[in-house]
Amino acid sequence: MDAPDFLSSAVSTVDDDVIQVLKKGVEVRKAGSLTSKMRAKIGMEKPRLMKLSDDNSGIEWTSHKSRSGKKEISLISIHRVRLIENERLMKIDAGDEKREVEFLTTQDFDTFARGFQKLVRSVQKETSKDASKQHIRALWVRADQDASGTISYKEFEEFMCNILKIDVKSSQTLRELMAAADVSHDGQLSFDEFAAFINTITVNTNYLKTLFSEYAGLDEFMNQEDLRDFLMNEQGYANASEAMKEAGRICANHGGEVDSATTGLRYGQFIMYLLSVDNLAYQNVGLEPDANHPLSHYYMNSSHNTYLEGNQLTGEASKSAYESAILSGARCVELDVWDGDKGEPLITHGHTLTGDVMLSDVLEVVKKFAFADSDFPFVLSIENHCSTKQEARMAELLSSVLGDCIVKKPATTPKELPKLASLKKKVLVKCKVKENTCPQLIDLIYFVGAKFQSWSQSLALPVTHMHSFSESKLEDILSAADDSSKNLIVYNQHHFARVYPKGTRVNSANYDPCDAWDYGCQLVALNFQTMNQAMLSNFALFSRNHGCGYVLKPNHLRGHAGAPQELTVQVEVIMCFNLPKFAAEGKTGKSSNISPYVLVECGGASASTKRSESSFRTTTVKDNDFDPVFSSKRGSSVFKFDIRNSDIGSIHFWIMNDGRGKDSVVAVGAVSTALLQPGFRYVTLRDYRGRKLQDYRGLLCHFSL
Repeated sequence: MDAPDFLSSAVSTVDDDVIQVLKKGVEVRKAGSLTSKMRAKIGMEKPRLMKLSDDNSGIEWTSHKSRSGKKEISLISIHRVRLIENERLMKIDAGDEKREVEFLTTQDFDTFARGFQKLVRSVQKETSKDASKQHIRALWVRADQDASGTISYKEFEEFMCNILKIDVKSSQTLRELMAAADVSHDGQLSFDEFAAFINTITVNTNYLKTLFSEYAGLDEFMNQEDLRDFLMNEQGYANASEAMKEAGRICANHGGEVDSATTGLRYGQFIMYLLSVDNLAYQNVGLEPDANHPLSHYYMNSSHNTYLEGNQLTGEASKSAYESAILSGARCVELDVWDGDKGEPLITHGHTLTGDVMLSDVLEVVKKFAFADSDFPFVLSIENHCSTKQEARMAELLSSVLGDCIVKKPATTPKELPKLASLKKKVLVKCKVKENTCPQLIDLIYFVGAKFQSWSQSLALPVTHMHSFSESKLEDILSAADDSSKNLIVYNQHHFARVYPKGTRVNSANYDPCDAWDYGCQLVALNFQTMNQAMLSNFALFSRNHGCGYVLKPNHLRGHAGAPQELTVQVEVIMCFNLPKFAAEGKTGKSSNISPYVLVECGGASASTKRSESSFRTTTVKDNDFDPVFSSKRGSSVFKFDIRNSDIGSIHFWIMNDGRGKDSVVAVGAVSTALLQPGFRYVTLRDYRGRKLQDYRGLLCHFSL
């Protein structure tokens, strides 16, 4: 079987020595199931050779149960590869096909497992470059049930009838369709044959067919000029030359040719353009042009009690909670550090029944992941409860693990905080300094925690001194009859302010961050383990600038002229595409279908907005998680929102499974109103825990501004 072109490109980006290790293979043991663990314990689980297939298309291993003597999982079918270092385990997730293996030696784990993980990430990165193939890969993963790298007739039948839900009247018709797609006549479909077949079938909605026909004309082909007109009339393009240039780019990525001189889109290609990252609901531009302002001029994505996986009283503490928060975009994490046994500081929620995690383990996670997705600075917000002796050990760990990344205490008090661009790949420590704080730790503290006394004192503090306000204290400041709220804005132009949830939120609930952002507070810390409206507002704001974790505050919060800009947004939810097959409570099994509907809400609503005007829901589409359509024609289901400040406002989408009173969250989406684009736009999704889903799962909506 020939590997698809993009798969070959992905392999070529990985170092040759890594590929050679993968092709040579190593011995592993099957792991994961109770039976395999018992067999391994008594020495019955024999090692088997695992290696990259000869054509580089999959990972294979010896199997006495297979007629061919081996089994294989196709690379393009793999969702993720998870490594558990201390157990030498590798877990491969390829949809319904899952494998867990144990490596016999640490060296094999370090070379083979890490090399294979790198190769899979390269494959996923390569497919994401080609937006026109993203939707096809999503379908391929579901169709290739045994992850073999080819699709049999049985898999084709299952795909057509039970996944696409296409009403095929007879098995003869199915065989004819399969035969037409099987260009190589070998009785199975390769990825390229499958991709060609998918391009012949389309989303069946009159709404979008009518839209396409308005611009494509009788020949059912939208050429570059037609697409330019669509962009100008529907998508908010005002400049004809810019629209024509964009139309050319879209045709190159998604279209085909009528002849050597004419390029454009057929209906199916038009749909797949609409449902792609080339048509995002917001302008995703980088922060680089705006990275030369003082650090205090930016909002920073911030996590509260990062170590907790659950509630504030009995929740487990783990280093994986830090990994999850950082990979979700956090640029500031919290460390509550206490004296631990044997002189080693630990992190826990003091005076509660929560678990604990070693400070040294958390710092290793920070070192590994802090700059994995963003080069911009990372802040450690430390609540120090340690004795002087363990403070010294804390300082020793910070220095030994993070080394030159740490920006030490300034020799002289700066008049202004450093510019963001000057702090790339740097770590800043925020901590209170007490009378008996050890000198080694003081030298590593950049931001000094300072208790609020009065605004006259606060405004005179060095710029490296930072206030922390509970949400209750912030409410008092904003509701005060004096100039407190104005002083907070002035303070935040040069200093940092951190806001955190009040202590009564023992269930790890969150407050509305928009109030703090309205007044320029930079570190608005939230419980990342809790998915709610507040976290969707946070996801929306920090999805800007390619998710680097920093957003430049608006002019009026940086000492310049200006005022918050109100905005009215009208939203129509047209359809979902390729929803995940699970729900928050785990009630939806493999064989059951999701009956989705969408709740649409907003963050940062106008003060005059009534509760009944802040949340709307679509109708339910029964048993369809592939392409449920919620609007049958233009304007049939439009929801209106009034946003008080377009810079921090957002539109939220909750995709729910209608469970007859036991509804559960399937996925969520959020879009910042600051860079919201009008027209028919694609909204990417996260799962019910807030983890990013692949780009080919999403919503198609129409936005009017």
